[in-house]
Amino acid sequence: MNKRVLFIGQNWHGSNATSLMRAFRFLGCDVQDIDEYHYFPEWNSISMRAIRRVIGRRIVHEFSNQIKNLIDGFKPELTFVFKGAMVTRSVLEYIHQKGSLLFNFYPDWDFGKYYSQMGNDFTLCMREYDIVFTPKSYHIGRFQREGVRRVEFLPYAYDPWCHFRVEPTLEERSGFACDVVFIGSWEENRAEVLESLINKTFPYTMKVWGNQWNRLSKNSVLRPYVQFKPAIGLTQAKIFASSKIALAFIKSPDLHSSRTFEIPAYGAFMLAERSTEHLEFFHENQEIVCFADLDELRYKIQYYLEHDRERQEIARAGYQKVTTGGHSYVDRANQILEIYNAVR
Repeated sequence: MNKRVLFIGQNWHGSNATSLMRAFRFLGCDVQDIDEYHYFPEWNSISMRAIRRVIGRRIVHEFSNQIKNLIDGFKPELTFVFKGAMVTRSVLEYIHQKGSLLFNFYPDWDFGKYYSQMGNDFTLCMREYDIVFTPKSYHIGRFQREGVRRVEFLPYAYDPWCHFRVEPTLEERSGFACDVVFIGSWEENRAEVLESLINKTFPYTMKVWGNQWNRLSKNSVLRPYVQFKPAIGLTQAKIFASSKIALAFIKSPDLHSSRTFEIPAYGAFMLAERSTEHLEFFHENQEIVCFADLDELRYKIQYYLEHDRERQEIARAGYQKVTTGGHSYVDRANQILEIYNAVR
């Protein structure tokens, strides 16, 4: 394929941006990347954040110059921006002047909050892109109303170099084993559902992994189940391999998430919130199992913990569907390149 692609987005193992960039390379593209995170790290201390606010505009200016240098030297045929809060309108205009097509993948639910923090105008920037891809189908109409030239729905996916089945050691399996697992950041609605789940009789083991779960109230009944740390990389794979049921929540108004494809790719049994997109991607009760409310969630947990063989067959079918059904980031990159070839 050998297309020259300049990829602008965070580059760390496990990020969706890295997964997509890696897929372009796998398909034979000559990819140069520039990572905004290395220019604008997410410092945690109050003093460093204060410094970042003071010098933020200077950092964006330096980042812009580096992008222009890459455009001049590398001469990409396609510039692919993941989110792009630090990519200014003037830089996008410069890229167009140099003859590169401009694509953006924007997965965030908010419309440009981080853009404004960078002193960047979200709407004006989005209008510069030839195509904006979004995994949020409900955002298509809004992008169109904002004057974006073309919007395409592009679902999340799994990364075959990141999300795959593993076999934990006996010691690892003993440490991670549980009946029900949830891996994801704290959200108030998620916490309320899990607290309600265990408020009644809950004779099962459960572990919750992820960021920001320290926000739970000190007397929350959920605290004994929370590990208070994230699960990433191989650790995440080993946790899913050691758990019987993996919960998949979606943040309203989302209709699917990256976990939609990652959990089955790990070989885990996925019990997900029912949505139109989940039912478009999978056959319910054959490849995944869904719930709509707390009562159904409680019933499905009990049922599938009592029916091991049925649960394992569904997990295998879900794995097959994801890994052979066109849901990897390689498949998504192929879709993007097909569109590129059609509009070039």
